[in-house]
Amino acid sequence: MKILLLLLFVGWSVVGWAQRGGDEKLEMIEVRAAEFFIEKDGLPLGYGNAFIAIKGEPNSDAILFTPGEGALGGGVGWKYQWSVNGVWSTLGAPNEDSTNFTFPITKNGLYKVEAFKDDQAGVETVSQTFRVFFAKVDESKMIVEILEKDNCKYFKLELKGYESVTDDGFYGREEVKYAVNDGTWLDVHDDALVIISREATSKDEECKISVMDGCGFVWTTPKSASYESIIPEAKPGIKLLNTVGVEGEVGDEMGQAPLEVEFNTDECVNAHTFEWFLYKDTSTMVHIGTDLLDSLIHEEVRLEEYFTYIYENTGRYMVKLVATNTDGQNHCTDTSAIKYVNVVESLVEVPNVFTPNGDGKNDIFMALVLSVESFQGIILNRWGRKVYEWSDPTGGWDGRINGRLANPGTYYYIITARGREKMNTPNYVKKGALMLIR
Repeated sequence: MKILLLLLFVGWSVVGWAQRGGDEKLEMIEVRAAEFFIEKDGLPLGYGNAFIAIKGEPNSDAILFTPGEGALGGGVGWKYQWSVNGVWSTLGAPNEDSTNFTFPITKNGLYKVEAFKDDQAGVETVSQTFRVFFAKVDESKMIVEILEKDNCKYFKLELKGYESVTDDGFYGREEVKYAVNDGTWLDVHDDALVIISREATSKDEECKISVMDGCGFVWTTPKSASYESIIPEAKPGIKLLNTVGVEGEVGDEMGQAPLEVEFNTDECVNAHTFEWFLYKDTSTMVHIGTDLLDSLIHEEVRLEEYFTYIYENTGRYMVKLVATNTDGQNHCTDTSAIKYVNVVESLVEVPNVFTPNGDGKNDIFMALVLSVESFQGIILNRWGRKVYEWSDPTGGWDGRINGRLANPGTYYYIITARGREKMNTPNYVKKGALMLIR
């Protein structure tokens, strides 16, 4: 089993690497390095009891051997010596009390530490052997390039200039992983030519590739590669110019006929050309075919970035936008979700009282009228004589007759209107009494 340790502070301990001499043992070895890797199991012959990989080049980092508390008889009186690749070294020295010993690591190789006592009979030499490997990659040679820029679904990143970190072939390519911009690590079994597919979106992206080698060390391309997106995003802008305070079947904003609507592409991304599909009222369509011209208003597709259209009749009208990016060979497209323009059904409701006293509340006798193509209102006094008439559905009677205030009391109204429904068009006739109160 491998143990990966990447630390940003100095010092780590490996316990129990001992070869025993009687009851004596080497209790602890600390690695002084910013990032390092230790493996103890399944080592090849000649590696000793552990393999230690250190990220970077040989420098002032060191291996610090320390007998633990109670080890080697408390450590007093012991002597230590080191060898590298079978050659005994004179570098390093124990502390005065012989409780620890620091040895600088200057190169790759097989290291051995021994603890012994010359003047005590029966005390065996205690030793520990381990292999050290400095892992170094020249990140300045690592380059990332963009491939297949014209693909509408993905683009690819190619990594060049990386060579696996190995120690005599024991730590090899099969353990290398790759990630883009500190994302998910991916297993790649052949890093001779590293190509990573990445989903293309409507956003530009600066891409770096990081490599995690077999020792767990991470190496990153120093420069990023720029992906300029060709993926459009269709976002239809739809603005109703005469809305009413009514909600549709699914909570959509509604307006009354004739309803003028502005269509725009202001929020679209990476798009150069546009196709607007304005469909007929869904209630009049026997078969709703979202791609059939016979389902479209005026049987045409509109190509403008901005235009207005007036819906003359009530109904629920589907709208779809297709946006296209014309860069490259593939001309990538995006289709928006279906939107709806809701034109409220016709309505005529008449009150039975109003108070034209100048307080700004209920001063005008007027009907609530929506989506009508014709309208007429008449006010009669109690003797049946016409005292006021209007044809604007947004107008009404202000309680005056020939410019003079009408007397309070009972009056009568006759209101007629015709709705804007295309099928089964309703004709309204409303009659009744109303009270004028001052």
